[in-house]
Amino acid sequence: MRILLLFIFLFINFEVFSQYVMSNQTVYDCEGILTDSEANTLNPGWYTNNENFTFTICPQGVSSIVIDFITFMTEPNNDYVIVYSGPDTTYPVLAGPYSGINLPPQITTSGCVTIQFVSDINVTSDGFELHWFSQISAPNPPNISMPVAPTCSTTVINLELDRNLHCDSVSTAQISLTGAINQALIANPINCINDSTNSIQLILNPGLNESGVYDINLESYF
Repeated sequence: MRILLLFIFLFINFEVFSQYVMSNQTVYDCEGILTDSEANTLNPGWYTNNENFTFTICPQGVSSIVIDFITFMTEPNNDYVIVYSGPDTTYPVLAGPYSGINLPPQITTSGCVTIQFVSDINVTSDGFELHWFSQISAPNPPNISMPVAPTCSTTVINLELDRNLHCDSVSTAQISLTGAINQALIANPINCINDSTNSIQLILNPGLNESGVYDINLESYF
């Protein structure tokens, strides 16, 4: 009888890096760049007069959102940025208003965050650029079972999970098995439906032909 002692999954969310200009919209990116509207036709790259935009950042499954301003220059007192702790401007003010040439401090919050930019009817300026990123909590590993216990010289092991995962995250995973004999190991998703499965097949080379305790480690990115 062979014992599989440890099976660890690490899921890390991977998002395409995005860039936005200030406008009324909600985005769900874990990381990105936001600049002012750059809508000024007389001074390309500057914001324009009479703007009032709200930009909401609301990624799912994150523990916090961190905002760093890279550049900042607005008409002092009259053109400003306010940050709200929530999905719209009815939520409490988290930071600001910021105006002028001083770079705002780093801002950290949990949940959604809304950034409002307001300009008046007169002077405009270069505006701002900020970068945000999210911190993601490590997920709880799934419960795993083996419908059929491995026996001597087993070369194939099937595993069942108590919840589904992306099939692609299994195919691209880094996986290893250590124990009485070090094995070459391949993990394949099985019974995939719409890139989702709760079944993984492990192919071993050589088989489990030595008694002992074996550890399996699988690290997956998606």
